[in-house]
Amino acid sequence: MQNVVQGSRITIETERGSTTFLPFVGILRNVGVKGTLQHMLLAALRLREAVLADPRIERIDSSRIVLDADVLTQEITPIVRGRTDAPTIAIPFGRASGGGA
Repeated sequence: MQNVVQGSRITIETERGSTTFLPFVGILRNVGVKGTLQHMLLAALRLREAVLADPRIERIDSSRIVLDADVLTQEITPIVRGRTDAPTIAIPFGRASGGGA
């Protein structure tokens, strides 16, 4: 199970297109945009897509966006194929405020 958590973290921390051999691994970044509800939902959707791209993940049991002050975090509980235990992974996206429109 730890390898699935680690793989999810690596996928989330990788910007899509930044690796030569696996160009479709990772997520598209919203760098420099304000932490509006629209951008929070877009970040959550991209995270969900990245986690579900792992063939070991059957589905996502729960997902929650947490905005504390201006730090955006997503808590996600992936269900691994053939497993009954499902740990929640908290993924910080960083600061939700910034320049841009």
